[in-house]
Amino acid sequence: MSVNPATQFLLLRLLRAVVIGSLVAGVLWVLDVYGLGLKLVGAVVVLIGAIAGLTPRLGVRLLDAALHWGRFWHWRGRHGTHHAFGDIPLDIQEDDDMVWIEAEGLRRVLGNWEPDGVFAARVATTQWWRDGRRLWLRVDAVIQHLAEAPDRMDPRRVRLRLYLERQVLFPFNARRRRSDAAGSARR
Repeated sequence: MSVNPATQFLLLRLLRAVVIGSLVAGVLWVLDVYGLGLKLVGAVVVLIGAIAGLTPRLGVRLLDAALHWGRFWHWRGRHGTHHAFGDIPLDIQEDDDMVWIEAEGLRRVLGNWEPDGVFAARVATTQWWRDGRRLWLRVDAVIQHLAEAPDRMDPRRVRLRLYLERQVLFPFNARRRRSDAAGSARR
């Protein structure tokens, strides 16, 4: 039986939530058996209340820092790698010299359903490669195509070009310049 990847993802998230919830409940039960559970929870609530009540700025700052740290920890594996345009995910990979975008997501954004060869020839001419069944295009070539194509003034294409420049290509070039500068400083 084949399971839809989205359903499989949700089932794994549900399983992880059940396991974490069971562990927390188990720890609280053990603390309660030894007579510490209610006292510990009460002490934490009183401490948080005192911090928030006596020093609101500090309490808000600590709460904000805790939320920020939690968000950072939760998304640490996807930080800087998740890209989406108009709720359409874009698969983008970097190597040492270039940034590549997977053609399927780009096609969905552009509403273009030409065959791979035609799409690659139109958008990136010779600046593409294949990874099995997936077609990858250089981001700089895609940006150049979007800037020079006959329908370059279409608002969606202009926003896509700006997104690829500002959120993908410019940060990649900045990271590369910093690493080049750090490498030359070590020599």
